[in-house]
Amino acid sequence: MGSKARRVFYRDRYLDGKGAKILADLLQSDGLDSNSDVTIFVLQNSKSQSASELKAELEKALVKLTNMGVTAQVKVQPWHQRVHFPHARELEIQRQDGQTLIVIFDKGMGCLEVDSDGKYRRIEPTYMVITTRD
Repeated sequence: MGSKARRVFYRDRYLDGKGAKILADLLQSDGLDSNSDVTIFVLQNSKSQSASELKAELEKALVKLTNMGVTAQVKVQPWHQRVHFPHARELEIQRQDGQTLIVIFDKGMGCLEVDSDGKYRRIEPTYMVITTRD
């Protein structure tokens, strides 16, 4: 990856605990260290889960990152403010060398699952767009 990640932002209005575990696995690399901050922005579920329950579920799923010394935060936007939450599922990685990588996902982490061998596989058609910014 080159330069270490300074800050990582992931925004996904539909992220749940399963997806957060996948995200944590994907983010584990030599690009993250105790100087890295990861912030997850998610929209509260409209069905039944409270914002605090969702936050706790996602924080629990990110434990692999916090065990690495990475600072991980979860910010849950209330359902009644959904109109102000972007629809795009986006991962932004700001590196220490000043370069920023932006990955826009069509379906976020929900299009992946872990098989019995611990490998990830795509379970539905999707695409992603990756751009860089200096």
